[in-house]
Amino acid sequence: MLGLRLSYYHPRLEHRVNDSKVPGALKHLATVCGSGSCPTLYETDRGTYVVQGYVVGSDAGVQVPAGESLVEIPAELLAEAIRTLR
Repeated sequence: MLGLRLSYYHPRLEHRVNDSKVPGALKHLATVCGSGSCPTLYETDRGTYVVQGYVVGSDAGVQVPAGESLVEIPAELLAEAIRTLR
């Protein structure tokens, strides 16, 4: 289980999501490594996505609201996700 705290606005959901639980089951969409824990993209049962990546430090120069984090993922992860979703 991913210990995430979700707090975001999603226009298709048309309400504020503020949930301490992961939204339903996460469906694995893409990853770029063969084994272990690495950047991964998951689809939720709410029509949203959860990204696992490398946490970017606060020195990135971006104001991040409480409850959100910046994560870095390789470009190949997005390319793989696009192939999976087609």
